[in-house]
Amino acid sequence: MKKLIIAMFVLMFAGICYSEITNDIDVHVRVNSKFELTVDRTFIDFETMEPGEIKQGVPDSGIRISAKSNSGSPWFLTINNVRELSNGADIIPNENFFWYGWKGKGSTGTFYGEKSQVFTVTPTLMYSPSSQEFNNLRLVGDNKIEGTDVFVKFGLKVPFKQNSGEYHTLVRFTMTE
Repeated sequence: MKKLIIAMFVLMFAGICYSEITNDIDVHVRVNSKFELTVDRTFIDFETMEPGEIKQGVPDSGIRISAKSNSGSPWFLTINNVRELSNGADIIPNENFFWYGWKGKGSTGTFYGEKSQVFTVTPTLMYSPSSQEFNNLRLVGDNKIEGTDVFVKFGLKVPFKQNSGEYHTLVRFTMTE
């Protein structure tokens, strides 16, 4: 008991004689935003086709679309063509031009093109990520940053009565947050 009283006295005396002062510094860091969409090619060629011919699975390996975001906010991917396949005033109607594809490794959201989808000039929802993909950056290999990948292929049916010529359009992939 005597030791307990001495210990309490020492602690009270140390508290009276002890003084302290502190200073704080503000530590700040800005993390750069990563909001990026890449497509692994810029040109697709169906080559020469005959009236009435159908080609599917172009290109053979598919087109890789990679979306990266670290915002933590929902984002989504859309696909459309800017105009129908055209050669001057001649067009191949969009009802003959379609896309389909699959999710890449690590993609946990919903892909809307597992079955053939007809192209439209209005953006069509292609992929919506799961909440785990709102910040989807992951380090792979030698400091390579990957995100969410989806793959698409195209198909085309040339109508029997289609005028000859070289037809063009632009396919647009859009990432929106």
